Amino acid sequence: MVDARVRLAPLGFSVICCSWLSSACGSGANGGETILQEGTPVVLETVPADGERDVDAGLNEIRATFSEAMRPEGWSWVTEAHRSAPVVVGLPHYVDALTAVLPVRLEPNTTYVVWVNSPDDSHLRKFESTRGLAAPAYRIRFSTGASNNAASSDGS
Repeated sequence: MVDARVRLAPLGFSVICCSWLSSACGSGANGGETILQEGTPVVLETVPADGERDVDAGLNEIRATFSEAMRPEGWSWVTEAHRSAPVVVGLPHYVDALTAVLPVRLEPNTTYVVWVNSPDDSHLRKFESTRGLAAPAYRIRFSTGASNNAASSDGS
């Protein structure tokens, strides 16, 4: 459940929609609850995982894997006001029909929050299935560890 007090604000790259930077969002709707239409795509897995600690600060991308094929031309990576956001170092893209990637640079000993789609603004929900259904907002909160080992998410 999304905390209705979450507010999104510009943080340099606060929202990446489609293929370019955009402005931030307003306040929440539905009292923070998400009502899903049958067949709505959902996030199945993220790298790093929500709540993960001691993530290698050398990780160079955030990944979200969905339950069904997504439109390759759309995405909305969103940050929260007053929360650390990773530095985006490239354009978001898909590595296959199910998995979106956000190239980033992380710092050691930092807690980050990134959303897949906005919890507040329906115009900032560009992660959509090929059938045109937007995925519900999904929050990824993780913390990096003390060292930077320069490892990538694919193990190289």
